[in-house]
Amino acid sequence: MNKPLDINTDLAIKALKETGDRLSSDMQPITLYLVGGLAGMLMELLAPSRTTGDCDVMAIDPDLAWDQVKEAAIAAGEEVGLKEDWLNNKCRIYAWKMPLGWQGRCNELGHFGPLIVRALSRQDLIASKIMGAPKRVQDRADLQELKPTATELDFVEEHLRRVEAETEPGHCDAQKQIVSKIRNAQ
Repeated sequence: MNKPLDINTDLAIKALKETGDRLSSDMQPITLYLVGGLAGMLMELLAPSRTTGDCDVMAIDPDLAWDQVKEAAIAAGEEVGLKEDWLNNKCRIYAWKMPLGWQGRCNELGHFGPLIVRALSRQDLIASKIMGAPKRVQDRADLQELKPTATELDFVEEHLRRVEAETEPGHCDAQKQIVSKIRNAQ
């Protein structure tokens, strides 16, 4: 079977449901925290016509459940026609760049068996897109679509100050320039 390269919201929900159905119903609840384009799509913050290449999991609770969820997701992907790594946690290497408290602001998308799926809030999605925008064209396009407000940009600037305080001065200069361009365009 030819595997699609792009996932839309309907296919993502179908695959997440199938993943949850493949987990044992007597398992303790498992929470997935989604980030990236798919999180924005599922929260209806990005256009329904948008697609993405994968489903980014920034965190899972409990962390030890990842192997079981990944195994279920591989089988689910096969069932609905997605590539093996459609659900992955590769983005976790960037978790330190997320705004403080982001998990508590996530929105619940649904329960699929023992699987609880949550997605980034609008302000955290904007902050994550600004972090990636200097290197990722899609993040810049998503920011144009999201049209951050002045208050949301204030939140991002505070976040950038924290990241620089934990790294080095100038670490977020490119992101600050993007925030400035967005402000000037308002």
